[in-house]
Amino acid sequence: RCLRDVTKAVLRTARLPALQMSGAAAGHLWLAQVDAMLAFEKQLAPYLGALHVSQDPDAEVPESIASASVLGAITSEPDFFEAWMEAERNAAEARLQRAFSEYSEGARAAAARAGAAGPQRVSGEDEDEAPGWKKEFNPPRFAEVAAETLAAVVERSRHAPSAADQRTFLEGVAGPLLDLVEAQLTDTVCQASVFDGVSPEVWAPRLASCVTAARYLHHQLSELLAGSALHRIRSEAQRQQQQQPQAEPASQQQTQQEEALNASASGTAAPPSGMVSGVASAGPSSVSGLYINGNILSTTASGTQSPLRRVASGSPGPNGKLNNYGQTQASPLKFVSPTKTLGEVVVKHSFAPLVLDPPVLAAHAATLGALHRDWCLRIARELALGFGKGAVAYRRAVEHAAAYPTHTGPAESVTPALVPALAFLQVGFEALSPVLDAPSFRDIWRAVSVPVNRFMFNYVATEAKFTTAGAAQFMVDVAGLVSVFSPYTARPAAHFRETLAACRLLTLTDDEAGEVVRRTSSLAVLARSQAGGPAAATAAAAAAFKKEPLLLQLGVSCLTPQQIVAVIERRL
Repeated sequence: RCLRDVTKAVLRTARLPALQMSGAAAGHLWLAQVDAMLAFEKQLAPYLGALHVSQDPDAEVPESIASASVLGAITSEPDFFEAWMEAERNAAEARLQRAFSEYSEGARAAAARAGAAGPQRVSGEDEDEAPGWKKEFNPPRFAEVAAETLAAVVERSRHAPSAADQRTFLEGVAGPLLDLVEAQLTDTVCQASVFDGVSPEVWAPRLASCVTAARYLHHQLSELLAGSALHRIRSEAQRQQQQQPQAEPASQQQTQQEEALNASASGTAAPPSGMVSGVASAGPSSVSGLYINGNILSTTASGTQSPLRRVASGSPGPNGKLNNYGQTQASPLKFVSPTKTLGEVVVKHSFAPLVLDPPVLAAHAATLGALHRDWCLRIARELALGFGKGAVAYRRAVEHAAAYPTHTGPAESVTPALVPALAFLQVGFEALSPVLDAPSFRDIWRAVSVPVNRFMFNYVATEAKFTTAGAAQFMVDVAGLVSVFSPYTARPAAHFRETLAACRLLTLTDDEAGEVVRRTSSLAVLARSQAGGPAAATAAAAAAFKKEPLLLQLGVSCLTPQQIVAVIERRL
């Protein structure tokens, strides 16, 4: 102990002032000095009672010994502490900048080749590996470097003599590093998100890589903050909470953490300062003008509203009725998902809000989570918009025809007017699947399926007139739509239940359709008779409809009685 005290005195009065006088050029000397101090502590530990440290070179110095470490000579003096943190910060930032530069050069080269060679991989992965959409994580190299750098900083912080010193070190070193990562990710996605008139093959690789990087870094940071390295900070925070009276308001830092976590959970967190103007985020509050219950906006080249824009804006359809995605009285014939909006699809699966409530760096973890979620929504939005634009001619053909159009092309082939919309989705999925990770890609295509399913049901199945040939063609078209999603899921039909149910109803024989109407009507009468009565009776009537054997056999029990009748009425 006397040797340690003498060493502290020498460092404090001679060595550290000399390093400080050397200025910023002595950054590497500060790092070497700290390494020497930690090595000194490890050599001294056996003489202070920690015999296991001499037997295991990787063993940690006990906290009771580390609390009086010679590092206190640095942390007890603000000027020395700041100089050390600056040296650590500069070294870490230089490593990150090199990784970003290497990634940017590779991404630019891939984008330049994308037009001629198809989707390019920018993650530095082996071509023989499984595609990204089959992996739990698929981070680009710069994200792995960032995670390794953050892990090294957190590991370095555990040598701080006290929990307060460790918190200061993390906020002074890890905080700016995360700011840099967030700014770089945001700048990259904003530069890559030039969607208008650009094929997904061009923007998908860079944008998807940043999305996977945000999710990977959010996970890694959450793991680090929940690990043993921060147990002193968590213990101190718990003691402070127990000592505070119940009525006392939360501290300012805790309030900021809660706001950050709430913002992450809702997807409304403002992006870092690197976000360019004119590019809106895609959280639920910011997309209210783009999505209504998951429906998409789309504009044709001439600026007129596409069918999908009418779905979201509440504009009258061809029959003069508004659907319940607009602002007026809803029609009971339209399909509204009883469970999910597009935003809820994304947030449920690939990203869960931070649950560990870390006492440090919580806002950064929340920002990474929100960045991932927002840009998953943006990607899904662009794919849905592309489908809407490609389906404008198809919608007009259906709207202006006396019956659902057929064609003279090969048998069992998709209606030509629908092909561009399906091709856009297929190209987009093929461009995204190699570079996204499994949860992110799964949630994006699921999110896209929500408005596409609604469009096909609300603006085709319940508005067009169907001959026998037209109903058969509609079944072929829907099968073609489902096949676009089939490479990525074993049950693609589960995401188009309502539209497929409509196909089955339209292709029934007249006798079968009459029987369906009879049973549906009787069950609807029963349900209306129970309306306003005991809740149990109403629930029983609804359950009876869902369990009706014929409807279950046909696979149309997902529709309401009014929707079933509305679809059958479209038969000619």
